[in-house]
Amino acid sequence: MKKILLSILCLMSASAFAYNSPSRIEDSQHNQQERIDRGVRNGSLNPRETYQLERGQARIERMKEKAKADGVVTRAEREAIREEQHRQSRKIYDKKHNYR
Repeated sequence: MKKILLSILCLMSASAFAYNSPSRIEDSQHNQQERIDRGVRNGSLNPRETYQLERGQARIERMKEKAKADGVVTRAEREAIREEQHRQSRKIYDKKHNYR
């Protein structure tokens, strides 16, 4: 009985971990999109900068869809997506603070 309970508990915690990882990726995407939208509204991003940033967001979305295509998002795929999100975050900051 203890073994069954322990295995169920392990399975539940593993599925919770798997659920949380894509959620963090989604949260980051949402936050980055919000930052771009705020930059457009307050005038710190011009149309060309906005276009470039939106292309970067689309690239990350394609990476996510490709990773999900086989039904399993591997650790390497998650790390690649997070790395690209980090690069994109830096680009958003740089384009919003270029003091033109």
